[in-house]
Amino acid sequence: LRKLKDSEEFQDLTYVVQTYLSKVFTPTDMETLAYLYDVLKMPSYLIEYLVEISVQRGKRSLRYIETVALDWHKRGIDTIEQAKEENMHFTSEIWAVMKAFGISGRNPAPMESDYIKKWYTTYGFSKELILEAVNRTMGTINTPSFKYADSILTKWKGANVKTMEDVKKLDAKHEDNVRKIVENKPQPGNKFHNFEQRKNDLDSMMLDKLKRKI
Repeated sequence: LRKLKDSEEFQDLTYVVQTYLSKVFTPTDMETLAYLYDVLKMPSYLIEYLVEISVQRGKRSLRYIETVALDWHKRGIDTIEQAKEENMHFTSEIWAVMKAFGISGRNPAPMESDYIKKWYTTYGFSKELILEAVNRTMGTINTPSFKYADSILTKWKGANVKTMEDVKKLDAKHEDNVRKIVENKPQPGNKFHNFEQRKNDLDSMMLDKLKRKI
């Protein structure tokens, strides 16, 4: 920060970002912005674009912006063109999920957007797997529940699912477990038979005891 205090470009960037986010930066906020600019070496125009699209998504947290910036840096996104392509791709992925849920005519709510970002970015699932979870949600509870779909995808993540083939194997394993439980469940007829057998054994024991007494 001491090094950047005389940088006109950084001061302009700080003003623009504060204006977009409608807040006055704390020292921690300043350190975060300086990290993106001076350590990650992100051009000021790229940071401005990132802040702009974040605000459009309803995200005004500098922590969110930093997370996206680190992801871009990791994947080598360092130009406006690459960032725009990434944004278009992410937007199309969001609308694919919204359409599968039967939701149209509005943007995703912040919570919905968080779920979708989590599935694509944090979990690293393909569009195919995410839409499969959404379709199963709609088929099971017949209502667009992001929480229910998230429970399916979290389970798949825990099972290290990466492809539809993995999903089929997991389904087959589940069906096999259910079949074994059903097969091993005591049948009503068996319970009655066991009761009758115990009753007969008790009757025989009482009869022997009576004979000994006589």
